[in-house]
Amino acid sequence: MDEKNLPPRRRIDIEDIIGFVKHALISAPGSFEAVANGPVEGAGWCADRMPESWIIAILMQTLHREGLSALPEVRIRHDAEYFESGGQRLDPVRHFPALYQAGAKIDLFVGDESELSSDLIRLRAILEVKGPKSNWQQFHADLDRLRQIRKVAKGKEQAAIFAYVTCPLSKAERELDGRKLEESMGLELTDFQILKCSCKTIEPDRFPLVYIHAVKD
Repeated sequence: MDEKNLPPRRRIDIEDIIGFVKHALISAPGSFEAVANGPVEGAGWCADRMPESWIIAILMQTLHREGLSALPEVRIRHDAEYFESGGQRLDPVRHFPALYQAGAKIDLFVGDESELSSDLIRLRAILEVKGPKSNWQQFHADLDRLRQIRKVAKGKEQAAIFAYVTCPLSKAERELDGRKLEESMGLELTDFQILKCSCKTIEPDRFPLVYIHAVKD
């Protein structure tokens, strides 16, 4: 088929992208356990061993399947210039001077086809991801990076998302974990959307949670 006669690409709304992200995050613990334990009966590895890299890989796979580009470990100093936002190419030095100087990296940039140039990717979402093995001291720094980028990428069809996927927790452990999250980020639990994950655990009351915080303008 001639390229001129190809049907127009489906425009993906930001709410759709957020929905894809939620689906991937919820599925990550269960998929990790399924792959880690494999077809052979063994030690029965639990999602508490799940690294951040697994969560990011599931996000990338899900978003790619939906027709989006998902690029991990984006270096602001070297990689941001390949993206555009609001009809202009991102300039790391001008737009993100503090992040440029710090040599900052972002877990995931999500984009689609740019109308500005075939050499650019239109930025749709940025994500920082934490998992069961993450250091609490890093949580607020991740949030600060998202806030700095959101000042530039502030369109209605863009999103900046912080996501934390826990290991399987009991009710008491979930309450303690929630307090630690509030303290480390300077937010309230009401600032998060909290979703329940499903995975194989010995105790039915133990399950992972996903905390999602959307950074506002």
